[in-house]
Amino acid sequence: MNKWIAVLGLWVLSFGALAQKTADFFENKETSENLKSIQLFPVKQEQGLPKIQLHSNDQLYFSFDDLEGGFKSYRYSIEHCTSDWKSSGLNKIFYADGFSDELLNNYSYSSKTYQKYTHYNLIFPNNAIKPKISGNYILKVFLEEEPNKVLIYRRFYVVEPKASIFPKVEASAQVSNRKTHQKLNIQVNLSQSINNPQQDIKLHIYQNNIPYTLNKNLKPNQIKGNQLIYNGINQAEFLGTNEFRKFDIRSMRSYGANVKNIEINAGFEVILFTDKPNTSQKYSIQPDENGLFFIRNNDLNQTSGAFNPSDLSNQTESDYALVKFTLQDPFQLNFNNIGNAQTAKIYVVGGFNNFQLHASNQLKFNPITKLYQISLPFKQGLYDYKYVIQQDTNHGVPVDLDGNFMETQNSYQLFLYHKKPGARYEELWAIQEIKN
Repeated sequence: MNKWIAVLGLWVLSFGALAQKTADFFENKETSENLKSIQLFPVKQEQGLPKIQLHSNDQLYFSFDDLEGGFKSYRYSIEHCTSDWKSSGLNKIFYADGFSDELLNNYSYSSKTYQKYTHYNLIFPNNAIKPKISGNYILKVFLEEEPNKVLIYRRFYVVEPKASIFPKVEASAQVSNRKTHQKLNIQVNLSQSINNPQQDIKLHIYQNNIPYTLNKNLKPNQIKGNQLIYNGINQAEFLGTNEFRKFDIRSMRSYGANVKNIEINAGFEVILFTDKPNTSQKYSIQPDENGLFFIRNNDLNQTSGAFNPSDLSNQTESDYALVKFTLQDPFQLNFNNIGNAQTAKIYVVGGFNNFQLHASNQLKFNPITKLYQISLPFKQGLYDYKYVIQQDTNHGVPVDLDGNFMETQNSYQLFLYHKKPGARYEELWAIQEIKN
């Protein structure tokens, strides 16, 4: 059986199970195995946090590939959400100008690639749909003939600046955590007086924009007029993790970082070097992109420079490759108290799959090679990734396979929400991103 067919068959099963699940909150996900390389970021900042300022000219760039090719009538809509990504329950005319949904009519067919696909892209807000109020939003994509079957969900933010956030990353205040954790001490300056900031203000923090790192509903432990201080000894503390691993498949003609071999069968197949768990438990100094990925094709007869929304060559002339990950058995090495092989699940995660712990990106143990393996399709580009282990006994919280270190270079995303007494929705007053 062709490897590509076998892998995509597994993706059909895993995504079918995912599509049947219902959640009480919205997350970044797709419910079709045919939709790949989904991106949402500011037009002027590739892979930046998808945020715009209310009543400004800011716009976001959204795109994806349909590996089935051909043209399909995809439509998109937006929905306002609470700070914890549940529907606000507001009528659309209250939070958006324009139409309730709109056709996604910018598309291009792939060119000079083994894997045929259709690339769709969108720049918004636009005259068709424009947010009217601040807050969290979810972008939804669906087929015109199946409006109730959402295929893509993507989070984005609309901020109305009414506060400023000043975070500082330091070592943990707790002696036992100083080598493994990072702590944020935060000052918030409000532009107006709030009668009850303990109740009306929420502060949420993510590390590297990873959903499962969310530290939410933080409350100030000091209030000085319009200044809120968050510096409690156990407050806003995160595991330091380690730097991301990476692989480079910008070229199919030469071997990039961490690429062992490139083969051509029905399409490109890339074999990465076997990864080894960080048994030394030492911090590895390795520049990374904090989990992000960038679509690039160095095989084009042009310089593959900064992202340009009007130049689609990287998006339509980049091929897909089946990338094989191989990991030495961490349980045989018996380090870092990672738990029991019978109950543990190992995943490869990164911005490319929204750090989701799905069956589609779970490594399987090969009893012949004694290695954990998985093959996944990727578009040409540069990718960060890491391995995490999830134990049923650990309340589902994944553990970074490569340890935790205070020195690790991480990014933190901070969001300040305000809800007036009796108001129907939460406003987003400030967003701040910091790198330690």
